[in-house]
Amino acid sequence: MGIRSRIFFLVFLLLTASIGISYVVAERDLTKAFELQTVNELKKQAGLLVSSIDDINKFSSIEEADAVADSLGMAASSRVTLILNNGEVVGDSNLNIDQIKSIDNHANREEVIEALKKGSGWVSRYSNNLEQDLLYFAIQDNNKIKPNIIRISVPLNDLQSATSTLQISVILLFVVVFIVSVFASVVAANYLYSNIEELADAATNIADGDYKKRDISALPTQRVDEIGTVARSISQISEDLKDQIEMIAKQRDQFGLVLDDLGEGILVTDTEGKVVYNNEQSSRILNTNDLDKKNINSLKLPAINYLFNRVVSKKRADIEFEIELEDKSTRWVLGSMNQSKTTGEFILVLHDITQLRQLNSMRRDFVSNLSHELRTPVSVIRANSETLLDGALENKKDAKIFAKAILHNSERLSSMVSNLIDLSRIEYGY
Repeated sequence: MGIRSRIFFLVFLLLTASIGISYVVAERDLTKAFELQTVNELKKQAGLLVSSIDDINKFSSIEEADAVADSLGMAASSRVTLILNNGEVVGDSNLNIDQIKSIDNHANREEVIEALKKGSGWVSRYSNNLEQDLLYFAIQDNNKIKPNIIRISVPLNDLQSATSTLQISVILLFVVVFIVSVFASVVAANYLYSNIEELADAATNIADGDYKKRDISALPTQRVDEIGTVARSISQISEDLKDQIEMIAKQRDQFGLVLDDLGEGILVTDTEGKVVYNNEQSSRILNTNDLDKKNINSLKLPAINYLFNRVVSKKRADIEFEIELEDKSTRWVLGSMNQSKTTGEFILVLHDITQLRQLNSMRRDFVSNLSHELRTPVSVIRANSETLLDGALENKKDAKIFAKAILHNSERLSSMVSNLIDLSRIEYGY
C-alpha cells in the first residue's frame, strides 16, 4: 500500500469516526430533547384529561368509558386510554369495543407501573396494536383510594422525520469526507514525496551498497524539521556503515591470511550444502578448483558426502579417507566437520596426513627390519653361550672362538640400541 493510499485511509477513517460519533451524540440528544418536549406537552394535556374525567370508576360500562375516551382523543388529537388500577383497559380512542375487550392487560406496562407508584410516568416504545412508535404518558385520576390510570400517547413521527433528515445530512457529510480525504491524500503525498525523494534515493543507494560521498552530502541535513533530522540520521548511518564495512573487509582479509597460513583446509557450507567459503589449502587438499558456490554433494567424494549427511543429524563427524591424484599417487586426508551454533553453517576442516601415513609406514618397516636384525645376534649369543656352558670352556681354542662371536654380536646389539636411542631423540627433538 502506497503512502497516498495510507494517508487517504487514515484521513477518511478519522473523519468518518468523528462524524459517526457526532451523529450518535446528536441523535441521542435530539431524541432526548424531543421526548422531553413531548412529555411536557402530554403532561399538560393529561392534566386537562384528569379534570375532565375525574374518576374512571364513575363509568358504568366499557361502552360509556370508550365513548368518553374517543371524544377526548379527538379533542386532544392524541390517543387516550383509560386503564383501571388492575390493568384492565376500559376505553381507548384508537380501538373499538371488540378490540378493547381482547386487548392485553396493561398492569405490566412500564408507564402504568410508574404512574401507580409516583403519580405519573412515561416511556417510548413500539405499539404492536398500531404498528408504530409511540410516546406514552400515564397519570392517576382523582380517585384517592384506588387511583386508576389515564394514559395519553402520540406517535413519534416528527422525531423520525428529524432523525431521517439527520441521517441524510450525515450521508452528505460522508461524501464530503471522501472527497476531502482523496484531496488531502494527494496533496500530502505529493508534498511528502517531494521532500523525501532525496532521502529515499540515498537510503536505496546505501541498501544496494552503491553510494557515493556526493550523494550523502546532497542530503538536506541543514533543515531544522523532521526531514532534516532523518537526513542527518541517514548521513551518520552511512558513515558508520562505511567504517564498519571497511573494518569487516580488513578483518576478513586478515582472517583469510591466517587460515591460509594454518596449513589446514577450511571449507564452510550452508544448511543445503552450498559452499560459502573455502581457503586455497582446501582446494589443494581436495585436488579441485573453484569450490566457491558449489554444492558439496557435487564434489563426487563419498567421504565428504558421508561427513555432511552425518553432521546434519549428529552435529559433528570425523573420517579418514584417500584421494587418488593425477600421477596415480594417493593423498590421505583426515576430515572433521561440525555445525556452528551461532550461524547454523557447517565447517569442514581438512588435514593432509599423507606424510604422517608415510612416516608410520617407515616406522613399521624399521621396526620389522630391526626385529629381524636383532634376532640374529641374540640367537648367536645364546647359542655360543649354551655351547660354552655345555663344556666348550675346557677347549681353549673353541672357547676363544665362541667368546669372540659373543663379543662381536654384543657390539652389534649395542650399536643397534644406540641407533634406537638416537632415533628416539631425533623424534622428540632432543
